[in-house]
Amino acid sequence: MFCDQLISSENKFVSLNHTVENTLQLMEDYHIQQFPVVDGVSFLGMISEDDLLDVPSDKLIVEVVNKLIGFSVKTTDFFQVAVKLVYLYNLDIVPVVNQKNELEGVILKENLFISLAQMSGAGENGAIIVLEMEQADFNPPLFNRLVESNDAYITHLNSWPDLGTNILQVVIQINKQEVSDIIATFQRYSFTVRYFEGEELYRNELQSNLNHLMHYINM
Repeated sequence: MFCDQLISSENKFVSLNHTVENTLQLMEDYHIQQFPVVDGVSFLGMISEDDLLDVPSDKLIVEVVNKLIGFSVKTTDFFQVAVKLVYLYNLDIVPVVNQKNELEGVILKENLFISLAQMSGAGENGAIIVLEMEQADFNPPLFNRLVESNDAYITHLNSWPDLGTNILQVVIQINKQEVSDIIATFQRYSFTVRYFEGEELYRNELQSNLNHLMHYINM
């Protein structure tokens, strides 16, 4: 998914002749803390709420252009470039510009979250298995073979390191709910299964509830 596909239908920008008061009011109306500034259609940068709070309300934005920050993405950028900006700089919106540096619109943070959820398969059926391992043991082709040996396939795979250790967490989503054989296979290959969610977990919960019920009856 590319940035031009996520542009909001609402135009959110101010021009150089807007006042500080106007700009702060727009931020309050839209519940965002940054606003793009344009000169005609050319993108100049973003102004943040924090940078305007101590500025006289009747001043024009042209008088505070030194406070603009130049964060933006191109229409042709993959959407994760915008995610990175939001994460690193705590942005509510990301301006999208074309090759001429003209503002095409903005991407809202909540729309990026939806795209990330879609990319991670959050709305798809299937089980989730979380493995822990040394970074040197990260081997996606092996993971794929182990899953396929149990008549399943990987639909999504993500990983991230623990910054304090050398341990890597690997999240594997598969196309079916029953996971007991797959978990047993990973364990035979000495992988640590940190967490799983699937039919086996559901069955374990049912068995636990049944055990509690039988214990209660026998009291």
